[in-house]
Amino acid sequence: MSFLEGNMDVLPKKLREVLHKPHAIRILATVGRDGVPDVVLRDSLVALDDHTLAFAETSDADQSSQNLTQAIWYDGAVAVSVVHGARAWRIRARPWRCLIAGPVFKRFLLAARVARGPDADIAAVWLLHADTVSDESLAAQLERDVAQRPFAGAHLDCARFVAENA
Repeated sequence: MSFLEGNMDVLPKKLREVLHKPHAIRILATVGRDGVPDVVLRDSLVALDDHTLAFAETSDADQSSQNLTQAIWYDGAVAVSVVHGARAWRIRARPWRCLIAGPVFKRFLLAARVARGPDADIAAVWLLHADTVSDESLAAQLERDVAQRPFAGAHLDCARFVAENA
């Protein structure tokens, strides 16, 4: 199924807000043609809307840029992790555009120049379409774990096990 046929409201409002906070950690994971993963920080990554992520790539020679090009040609996926305080999300996405000009490109170029000086440059702005998002904060992980396996990680002498099986 093409991403255009899928759910268009994937990115929750809280995550979109976090992506615009300067101290949020944004990690992009791509896979090369040889199957080797490449994981990089992408501080410029933001949500453009409720299904589109965008970030600036500083060099088209970077491994991540090469992997993104491979992914866009062959319908490959990427992963994005976002961490802010105790909150964490995992996003599965697909690259669908690489911008080298236009208003979105200009916005990212100007932001790079504010952050790194008037001579800063970017090679491209990548647009990713989010397919799925999961809450990966510790509380959410524990909640899912208990729902799927009620006694996972519980010792037979723990109070919860004893009380539920008395």
